[in-house]
Formats: sequence, structure tokens, C-alpha cells
Amino acid sequence: MLLPLHDVIADVSVGIRSEALLASPAMAIDELDSSWESPSEGDYAQGRASWEVYTQLNDNLQLGVHQRWHYLLAFSPQTAQFYSRLENNQIDSGTYNLDFRMNAAQARGLFAQYFIPLSSSSSISVKATVLKGQRVQKGELTGTGLVSGDAFAYDWNLNYVYDENRIFDGPRSSPQGWGYSFDVYAMHQFNERHHLEISLEDLFYTLYWQEIEQDNGCLDRPLSSSCRVFSSKKTFVQRFPVMATMKWGYQFQSLQTNVKIESWQRYRALWLGLDYQGLLLEVDGINEMLNIGYESTGLKVKWAFDDVRYSNAKHWQLALDMNWPIL
Repeated sequence: MLLPLHDVIADVSVGIRSEALLASPAMAIDELDSSWESPSEGDYAQGRASWEVYTQLNDNLQLGVHQRWHYLLAFSPQTAQFYSRLENNQIDSGTYNLDFRMNAAQARGLFAQYFIPLSSSSSISVKATVLKGQRVQKGELTGTGLVSGDAFAYDWNLNYVYDENRIFDGPRSSPQGWGYSFDVYAMHQFNERHHLEISLEDLFYTLYWQEIEQDNGCLDRPLSSSCRVFSSKKTFVQRFPVMATMKWGYQFQSLQTNVKIESWQRYRALWLGLDYQGLLLEVDGINEMLNIGYESTGLKVKWAFDDVRYSNAKHWQLALDMNWPIL
């Protein structure tokens, strides 16, 4: 059934939405591209960021353009210690079991989001995004490092897919790739006081790369004739994990209390929060973060951190969503 034109136009608005999640318990976020001088016991570094420009056509349909970055780094504590001490010439004698994994990509595309009221107390939104891949880094490096006095040796197995070779400082290429992802947001109002929200972002997030550079083989020191890296160009399928959030809210007059759980690969967070007429204050009991924010019909802002100084922070989250009626 088509809506009357004036009813459709009355709901039209445009907006800008941006968000970022950065988590690096092993070291400060600012030190990830350095020599990892003092890594702690953390075993991952993860980041996701996106921005969107969208049009809200009516109460149900939203269309927009999208840009995203995903970065997932996982490693054993021994790998971090070996790399740090090797880079800073402070390596201790011993045997190090090495395990280093990376999954990163940049992509842009178009999305459509549709709101579906299921009942007077329940609703669901489904968002579908079609993507064009721009950059890619996907690799696994496993093996053993051996240090004896001033001498060291290593034997690593390598599987590496890339648009720019970061191991051998190769030139950047322009790979061709396409993909998709889905987001699902569900809400249920149990009664006047209790409600539940669930979101699943990046469901089935997949990128299909055409004729992408790949290296497979082994790296060792001292060099041996039996250890070689073989380069090729072929298709590759890259996948990313789901970002899952569940939030339980309890309304007491003008004050709402929240319990929220977040999970994304190795990242976990448990938030306890208060919301008073749009002013938000939350504390994360796992990562010792503080979240402050404000939310209204046309504006949403959020800043979560474990240290206000970015150079010292291991966890930061930022979110901004603004929209304006145009007709």
C-alpha cells in the first residue's frame, strides 16, 4: 500500500553517523605501530570504525553510503615479548613459541535499513550493506624463536594475503573485491519498566577478492635452502566476526538503569549504566572504562575511555549520530 505523498515527505531527514571502537590491552593504542617497547599480558589489538551519510525516507526505510575499517590482531604473550625485545635489543635467552594472526580490511558501499514493527511491544530492524573492497591484510605467522646470548634464530610458517606487503616492504597494489554484511537490531518492551535490546552487527561480513597477492611458505634465520616463500595471485575469501550487544534496561521514573554486554572476537565488555533524560554514564567492569554521552531525537554522542589521554589509552570508543529534517 502506498502512503500519501505528504505523509512520506513529512518524515524525510538526512543524517551523519560515525563510530569507532579501539581496544588494545597489551599496549597503548598509540604504540601499535611502534616497536612494542613494554607489552603487558594482553593478547589482542582490535579496531573497527565507520562513517555513514544517510537519508531517512520515512519511519521504516533508511538509505545511505558507508565507509568502514576493520582491524583484528591476535598474538600469544610470548610473541609480543619476543617482538618487543628483538626490536629494542633487549632479548633474553630462551625459546619462544610464536603465534601471530591478522585480519584487516577497508571497504565502502551502499546500505538499506528497514524497520519492522512486530507488535506494540516488539520491533526489529534489518540492515543490508553491499561493499567494494579497498584494502586487505590477512595473515598467519606461527613457529619458534630461539635466543642464545647475542645470537638468535627463528623458523616461521607464513600464510599471507595482502594489497601491500608489510613483511618485505613491497609496493601497494589495487585489488578488486566485493562483499556484503548484515546488521540486525531487535527490541522488546516487557512492561513499563523492563525492556531488552539485542544487536548483531557484521553478520556474514564477507569480502571476495579477485587475483589478490598471496605469500605461502616459511621464513628462517639462519637461512636454509629448504625454507622458501612462494608468491602467487589468486582469489581469496575474507570473513569477519560478528559484533554482538545485549542491553537490559529498567525504567524508574525519569531514571533508567542499564546492564549491557558486548562481544567482538576477543574483546569483551560489561557495562553498568545510568540514563537520566538522555544523559548517560556507564562503567565497564572488565576493561575499566568510563562512558559518558547524550542522546536525543536528533543527536547522539558517546565517548568511552580508560584514559582521557589517547597516548596512554588502551581502550577508546567514540560515536556520533546527527540527523536533520529536510522536508
